[in-house]
Amino acid sequence: MLNTNSSKPLYDQLKQLIKNDIISGVYRPGERMPSEAELCERYEVSRVTVRRALKELAGENLLEGRQGKGTYVANQKQKKSMDNIRGYSDEMSRSGRTSRRLVLEKGLIPSEEPVAQRLGVAPGDPVIRLRRVMYDGAAPLMLDTAYYSAYRFPELLTRVQDDVSTYRLLEEEYGIVLSKAYREFDIELCSLTDSRVLMCAPGDPLFSIFKVAYDQYGEPVHAARSLVLSSRSTYVVTVDESAADLHIKMKE
Repeated sequence: MLNTNSSKPLYDQLKQLIKNDIISGVYRPGERMPSEAELCERYEVSRVTVRRALKELAGENLLEGRQGKGTYVANQKQKKSMDNIRGYSDEMSRSGRTSRRLVLEKGLIPSEEPVAQRLGVAPGDPVIRLRRVMYDGAAPLMLDTAYYSAYRFPELLTRVQDDVSTYRLLEEEYGIVLSKAYREFDIELCSLTDSRVLMCAPGDPLFSIFKVAYDQYGEPVHAARSLVLSSRSTYVVTVDESAADLHIKMKE
């Protein structure tokens, strides 16, 4: 229940409770929410409090109102282009979504194969390891681990903070323009550790994406492995007969 003695406003407490229920799957995408009257009775709050909480959740793309039908959990599944080289924030902004990033870990480590080979550095050379969780509104969507050459981008480690776009930073500070990207797609089941970050159940299916991005001179900029919730993402590809380079790589 809500804490009437807390300094935190009741609408904010209610908003957080409902948000947690949405993220944890109590309320599923496309499901109709309880009515305002039901929420008032359940949490013993006024209709004004309920409306304020629902309005803010709608502003975070978690809820949507349907004329004459009530309030529903928004369909959070995102369509992502497989042939797009844009960064996460640019892609989300283009689709009208609110994005957020949280740095979980960052530091220098000695490079190992296959990262060293992909980055064009010698094994053992220092690389920057950046581990972040990406959000769609208030809900986690992707766990991303990226590697950059510490020799090539010496200031990157200190410049990357929460909600900083690495692609924009590379462009503004180093003049890097991404021209192409190589991706490998796979499927894996979410581990217990990663499920706590992505707020899903252990064993939920994830897209596992290995990516290498290249600059305007064909030099590798970074290598990354992303784990994306398949329940909230759909990847699409547009194939052009004259330029398609999509093929199946058989596992040994």
